[in-house]
Amino acid sequence: MRIVVGTQTLTALEVAERLQGCLQGWGYPSRLVFAEELRPAELAREERVIFCLSTWCWTQRPRTPTELLPQGAAWLYERLRAGRPNLSRLRYGICALGERAYGPYFCKAGSIYTQLLGQLGARPLQGRLELAAPVEGWAELCDWAAALVANLESGAEPWRKEC
Repeated sequence: MRIVVGTQTLTALEVAERLQGCLQGWGYPSRLVFAEELRPAELAREERVIFCLSTWCWTQRPRTPTELLPQGAAWLYERLRAGRPNLSRLRYGICALGERAYGPYFCKAGSIYTQLLGQLGARPLQGRLELAAPVEGWAELCDWAAALVANLESGAEPWRKEC
């Protein structure tokens, strides 16, 4: 399973690494990849992907979705939007990060990607997780990951692991 990271200050990478530890502890090998390294054609071949995305406000009044995305995530978003690949085989999870000071844009990167992935035919494995940065406790992430794994296994509960 791939974990796609969209980050500007490496906060989402830290979260992705924690998530990867949980998944690997439960027997789900995963590979981290930065959003700018992933090509739309590769994503179209995937069956399960988790996105860890931070929201990054480039301006006080964003006019486009990409103004709320880290550069790498904006690059992938634009390629997906332009190429419109069929993502109907893809099931995904999104862990969104943001700062509460962003007000209405808190964790907006997650909802931007949720909307686009849905338009391209992808289906969620689990509801979106929204975390305030900096992340201080990891229990919420581990609980979300456990629910995601349970959905992968059609309801089977994974054993709980401290992340």
